[in-house]
Amino acid sequence: MLKAVDDNKPQIRYGLDWENALGSFNSKGDYIDPERRLGLTCSTFVSELIAGHGFPAVDYETWPHNDPKDLDWRTEQERLYNLRLTEGRTRMTNDDIHAMMDVDPLVRLKPSQIAGAASSDFNQWPFAHATADAIAKKVIATFEAEFPPPPKQRDA
Repeated sequence: MLKAVDDNKPQIRYGLDWENALGSFNSKGDYIDPERRLGLTCSTFVSELIAGHGFPAVDYETWPHNDPKDLDWRTEQERLYNLRLTEGRTRMTNDDIHAMMDVDPLVRLKPSQIAGAASSDFNQWPFAHATADAIAKKVIATFEAEFPPPPKQRDA
């Protein structure tokens, strides 16, 4: 799967419109540029690449739309990309950032959700949101147990 993407080296833009990105890869690993050209997140890249090979790991239809926490996350993405744009550290334009903010409904696939789903028994795929979210919590707990944050340093 990844070899085909590497061989083709598609220009994949960052974007938050998962619905628009559905079907972004075919079974050969070819990237099919979404109609509205809004791109993918890292999570939707993984999900759509797997799905393009006939193995949908998650069921998009079961994901919540416009969850308040996801809308807050999107606002933070806007802040970060505007900062990167100001500093010249992104290829995104103002129009790209505005398009990202205009996605409605916002449906967010989190990295821990696709990591948990993709590492689970594929005979149980596709996972509904509630199941993927429960697996994601276990993924995060395992990660935090293996890689605890460094101890806080006391002020001198």
